[in-house]
Amino acid sequence: MAWPKHLVILTGVEIPRKRKHTVEKLPEAPELDFHGMPKSLKILCRYAQNMIKMNGNCIVFDMEERVFGSPRPTHILHEDILQLGGMEKLSATCIVIYMRYLYTVLEELDMVGSVTFVDPAIISAPWCGTSFVRSRKLAYRFKGAHNDQMFFIPYNSSDHWMLKIVHPVKETIYFVDSFYQSIIDSEWKHVVNDAINIFNRQRNKQGRKTPLWKILMGAPKQPTNKECGYYVMRFMRDLILEDIQGVLAKWEGTMKTTYLQEGIDEVRDEWAEFVSDKYL
Repeated sequence: MAWPKHLVILTGVEIPRKRKHTVEKLPEAPELDFHGMPKSLKILCRYAQNMIKMNGNCIVFDMEERVFGSPRPTHILHEDILQLGGMEKLSATCIVIYMRYLYTVLEELDMVGSVTFVDPAIISAPWCGTSFVRSRKLAYRFKGAHNDQMFFIPYNSSDHWMLKIVHPVKETIYFVDSFYQSIIDSEWKHVVNDAINIFNRQRNKQGRKTPLWKILMGAPKQPTNKECGYYVMRFMRDLILEDIQGVLAKWEGTMKTTYLQEGIDEVRDEWAEFVSDKYL
């Protein structure tokens, strides 16, 4: 008769022990300083923190074709909202959502034919393809542009947001950078120049040998290395709500200013109110 297993002592053999059952903890919401935060953004951040506890929920909607020229699904993650709440560096989604808000402003001001948006998700390096591919995407967006039409193009390079205002018919590009002020990414310059050349060929027009680039040295300058996305959003807001040519002329000067926090908070508040009203 064999001995019962629980009475047998094995030497040199490790006896496996039963593992205690553990429950994986959900990630905790980042600590936010709600002091001085716009009310609408406070409410939205609270909602985002609850989304974290619910383990991965996000806001999903379809971006309308009229905004960027083609429809696409868009996801607002809790990280996007908390970035805005904590004044952290912004994702492309944050920029795109504010552009969607500004599109409603363009409609109210009857400016849709004057200002056109380019989706940064189709042209910002490195995830959007080669410079050849991006040039053609941009040229396709320029297709049919008229004499007074300008294209607003937020662009991210090396984790830094910049703004280009392109006037394809006049073959002129206004370069606005709130941090470096005067450095133009050579690859991006090649992308835009090629797009304008393709645009001219589509119209059977002999254009300039090289499009004209204007660096707007007098645009407001960010105080640290985190505010570039907020400044790009505020730049677009100022250009739309004020006289575009007047703002561009002012920024062509040499006087550098910095937006007050109240000015940045206006943008954050508009972003939060728009998301809450339209998508929640």
